[in-house]
Amino acid sequence: MNFRQILNLNLEENSSLNLKPNFLSYGLSMQAEKELKDWLQIYVISRAFLKQKWHLNLSTPNGINLNGLQLETEDFGQIDATLQWWRIQPGIGLRFGKENPLKRFNISASVATFYMGSPKINLNYEGFLETTTLQDAIPQLEHNMRNYSFYPAINFNLTYNLIKTQE
Repeated sequence: MNFRQILNLNLEENSSLNLKPNFLSYGLSMQAEKELKDWLQIYVISRAFLKQKWHLNLSTPNGINLNGLQLETEDFGQIDATLQWWRIQPGIGLRFGKENPLKRFNISASVATFYMGSPKINLNYEGFLETTTLQDAIPQLEHNMRNYSFYPAINFNLTYNLIKTQE
């Protein structure tokens, strides 16, 4: 997954905020499954991210004027935020349906959850945030984000065998 689309939020007249995300992740996964019924399997999975980057840069090209709050470009400065989860993420799931290699069409669905671990936040900023105690609040923010460490996944699969196999 890779996302780098720059977003420009127009707030009020001559006021905008630039969001420059750099979201990148790629890795490997390994899976073991056990068939419980003919149509139901349980599986454990582990994802290992070779590269994982969740970075966001905030800036304003012409200042901010929002409901009486006015900040010039120099006063706003820049905000760089990086979020890092564990590189190895275990998971468990259920698959409904069965892929039968003797059939032309196969349909299945799965639900799973991954444990992403405890987040680490790195926040660098210049401008108006330098006068705040935001840096002291980061450990509490990381603690609160632990409640979002489980990542749900739902998949629907439709497969078609190009070569018809003989029974």
